Amino acid sequence: MNADNAQITSDNRLVCCLSPFDETEVRGWFPPDVTLRMVDPTIGPRDLQAACTGATVVIGDLLHRAVLDRHFLAVLAPGAFVQQPSVGYDTIDVPTASQTGVTVANAAGYNSDAVADWVVAALYSLVRGLHWRDAQIRKGQWPDHSPARELSTLTVGLLGFGNVGHAIAQRLTPIVDTVLYHDLRKAETAAAYVSQQEVLERSDVLSVQLPLTPATRGLIGADELNRLPEGALLINAGRGGVVDEQALADAVTAGHLAGAALDVFADEPLKQDSPLLACDRVLLSPHIAGDTVTANDRLLDVVRENVQRVLTGWPPEHMVTSSR
Repeated sequence: MNADNAQITSDNRLVCCLSPFDETEVRGWFPPDVTLRMVDPTIGPRDLQAACTGATVVIGDLLHRAVLDRHFLAVLAPGAFVQQPSVGYDTIDVPTASQTGVTVANAAGYNSDAVADWVVAALYSLVRGLHWRDAQIRKGQWPDHSPARELSTLTVGLLGFGNVGHAIAQRLTPIVDTVLYHDLRKAETAAAYVSQQEVLERSDVLSVQLPLTPATRGLIGADELNRLPEGALLINAGRGGVVDEQALADAVTAGHLAGAALDVFADEPLKQDSPLLACDRVLLSPHIAGDTVTANDRLLDVVRENVQRVLTGWPPEHMVTSSR
């Protein structure tokens, strides 16, 4: 549904939900004339298309297991609406959706505080080496006593300054020396806006919170990592494909970077042959930075409110498609 030229009529209201939400709860969002169909997103592309043919609203897959490509979008009802229940939407063919009149929205901002909390926790762990020192003690070793830096002496760079970047800056500005950021747009914030090159060259800790797009895929590779100061730390709680994992593992193994913390990966679950598994100074987290009770409740509210807006003739919030 494009906000300015489409309506979902009362005689054509099929909602397909691809996320593992409670069916009874989701059914309670809608009036009796709306048909709800809970669909397993792992059934395969053809069966997924068959199950969703004619759908006017699709609630996407929270776990990103289903790819909503041009073939899937083609079987939806004219002017359909896709609500992705996450911030990332790289499993949806948004350009085709924009061209064909399908509106796509995400759940921007619902877990910003949760992800920012995780980034700050990871920063503390990395700066003091908590994760790998714990692992060494459990192996019967006694870690070295090399002194750590205090947070008040650090320059932290934020690559990406959307909702999560703002939340991180709010938490870190009072406790670190300097917060820098780079984004496509400048923002009203106490953090200092700098170029991408400068944020790389000056950051003792670089936090990456970028969406995965053709422009950001592989954005942080060997060259970019080498621009970071010797002994710098990297945190990625954005999308996995933004950081070259082999290059990151090489930089940590070589000692150029002192460590890293990742909550997202190019392939999830992380493959057993990943070079990151051999790096004891890389903290690995299974894509749970945004997974808190409060954030999950907020997500359901965002999805419910947006779908109800569309079914009552209002444009959705957080659209990521452009109008034709």
